[in-house]
Amino acid sequence: MMLPVLAEVLQRCGVEGWLVGGTVRDRQVDRLSPDLDIVVDADPAGVAKALAGAIDAPWFPLSASHGA
Repeated sequence: MMLPVLAEVLQRCGVEGWLVGGTVRDRQVDRLSPDLDIVVDADPAGVAKALAGAIDAPWFPLSASHGA
């Protein structure tokens, strides 16, 4: 499961993060969500790079102008 990996990455980076959006909705109705929507209190690109490295996956910004 991705949540334990995400929690470890956030802790290692010293960052707080919150699940938001469809991820929360899907968990409430016990439905598998194909992705995680999170908000972090730090540089999102740094967290994305760390998480991608932890799961050996690529990362890319969704919106450079919004820092997402």
